[in-house]
Amino acid sequence: MQHRPVVLSQEAMVAKRLEDAKRRKEEREYELDHLMTAPFRDAGRALGLLGKLRRGLTGEGFAPVFIKGVQYKLDIEGGYALENGQVLDRLVKIQPDPSLARLQSESQAKNA
Repeated sequence: MQHRPVVLSQEAMVAKRLEDAKRRKEEREYELDHLMTAPFRDAGRALGLLGKLRRGLTGEGFAPVFIKGVQYKLDIEGGYALENGQVLDRLVKIQPDPSLARLQSESQAKNA
């Protein structure tokens, strides 16, 4: 898999820079106007980072993908380009594992 950067024209780059500067200015004004809630926003950002750290350490949200005998970990939950797993469903045909289905039916029979 490869990330290809988007190539913008000169006009589009200038417009993007102006838009980014305007957005940063608005965010700065919001921060200064709402100082009392700033610790809660910062805590929310910190918790988000902890969740990403947990995913990285535990491997949660990654699927093993084998390409030519090499195992890769594919982010199927948090990847921006994957559209919450929808791209993977379009690219890969997922086949049910008969042994896993048999184990699930046996465990359901025991629980019933």
